[in-house]
Order: sequence, then structure tokens, then C-alpha cells
Amino acid sequence: MESSSKNKSDAGSTTLHLQEYSSALTPERLDGTNYPEWSLNAQNKIRGRKRWGYVSGTKAAPKDEKSDEYETWEDENCLVKSWLLDSMTKDIRSLFLRLATAKEIWDTVKETYSVNQDASRAYQLYREVISTHQNGGSVITYFGKLKRLWQEYDAIANCTMECTKDVEKYNNTVNSQRVYIFLAGLDSHLDGVRGRVLATTPLPSVQAVYAIVCAEANRQEAMLGSESSEGSALAVKKYPKKGVRKCTHCNGDNHFIEGCFKLHGYPDWHPKGKSTSNNKAENIKGHVSTATGFVTKSEYAYQGEDWQW
Repeated sequence: MESSSKNKSDAGSTTLHLQEYSSALTPERLDGTNYPEWSLNAQNKIRGRKRWGYVSGTKAAPKDEKSDEYETWEDENCLVKSWLLDSMTKDIRSLFLRLATAKEIWDTVKETYSVNQDASRAYQLYREVISTHQNGGSVITYFGKLKRLWQEYDAIANCTMECTKDVEKYNNTVNSQRVYIFLAGLDSHLDGVRGRVLATTPLPSVQAVYAIVCAEANRQEAMLGSESSEGSALAVKKYPKKGVRKCTHCNGDNHFIEGCFKLHGYPDWHPKGKSTSNNKAENIKGHVSTATGFVTKSEYAYQGEDWQW
């Protein structure tokens, strides 16, 4: 029984190690331009795998390099090193490949690519923030871009305060500025919700404002779709297809009883009309009276193709 339990434990440990190797440390590899995102993702993944001590230095190497404890430590250290190196591009990895510990790799990468307190990067981020607008896109995409820029800016600024009142005042000031920036970049069809938010005292958090704007944008989209479908239905109802004109006397098409030649007589110009000289005058007179009656009674103007039967 003990042997069986041990085998199961070893199998579980092997499976865990295989999962750790197969799972990438970060979604994107470090390329020298994405250190803030890379470091945050790497830290979360290494902590989740319970090996952050090898990076922070709290998991120090045993002094006796010939002991079993040192061998275990070295195995774990190499494992974390491989995670870090595999999460870099080929050119970046070559710069840190020969460093001895995971901590050395981490600290050297941070020193090389960290932009903390970098005024030029902060200025660049500020310019990107104030130039970002919705521009016909979705509110979700627009706010997501602002959120990423603000997070990176906060990481660079790294403003640390101790007084609780000062912290609260600073956070309120930053929130108000970000609400103004977010509202200013919205498209004009959201002017109504923008005015309602600005009339609120005190201002909601920027996250709450985002939720309010999203709700209004969704409402407008739903109303626009409803109006479009109603308009199409109204157009179909208001402008039906023209039906075929039917004579109730001869059952012929393309004319009504008021213009039926079989009932009122054929005009002289019609192939079936009389054309002899004896009754020509009479026919002309009948034709004039028939045409006059047709014009006054019928609501349709004459069209040549209508008289085809």
C-alpha cells in the first residue's frame, strides 16, 4: 500500500512539472519594449507556481554545495531560470543566458529595461492619453486603451503617501482628471450622458462613469435598431406594390370599366373601329364623346401599352 501511494505521489509530481513546462510564463515574450507587462505577468505566474523565493532571493542556496538540499535548490533554480529565459526573444535571451541564478536574471533585466521615474516615457504616455478619442469605435475599446495607459503611467509615477487624508485627496483628484479625459473623448451622440455625469456631485469613480456610458451606448444602439426595423415595416405598408387593373365588364387587364372599348365602343384609330366614309363623321363624334367621358371618369392617364388584349 505504501509503495502504491508513493507511486501515485511521484506520478502526480511528474504531471505537475510537465504542466509547468508546457504552460508559457507570459503571453508575449520580452523584446525590450514591453518590460512592464512582461514583468507583471512573469511575477504572477512564478508566484502561482510557488517559486517566487528563487527570484526574490528569500530562497537562498544552502552553504554546503555537496548536500542533497543544495542539489534540490539548484534543480529548482535552474527550472525558474529556464522559465525566465524561455519567455524572452532570442536576441534578448542571449544577454542573460550565462547568469548563475534566477535572481540575477530578474534583477539584471529590471535594471536594463525598467523605465521607473523615466520622464520621457511619462511624457509620451501623457500625450497618448490626451490624444485618445472614441472616433466612432466602441466605448469598451476606447476605455480599455485609456486604462492600459493609466496603469503604465501609475507604475512609472510610483507616488507613495503615508497620510490617509492626503492619499484620499490625491486619489479623488486623479479620479476627477480621468473622468474628464474619458468624457472629453466620447463621440457627440453621447453628449446627453456626458452632461448627466458632469452634473453629479461628487463625481463617480471613473469605473462607475464607464459603466454608465456603456449602458447609454447600448440603449442607443438598441433604439436605433428598433427604429430601423419599424421604418422598414412602415415603408412596406405605406407603399404597396401596384396591383393589376381589371375591367369588371369584359374581365380584361390594364383598364377599368370606364375605359372599356367593348362597352363604350372602339375609337376610330383602333383596328376594330369603323373606318368607312359613310359613318366616319359619326365615328369621330362618338370617339370624341367616348374619350371625353373616359378622361373625366378614369383616374388613369392613357398609356399605349395598356390597350393590349
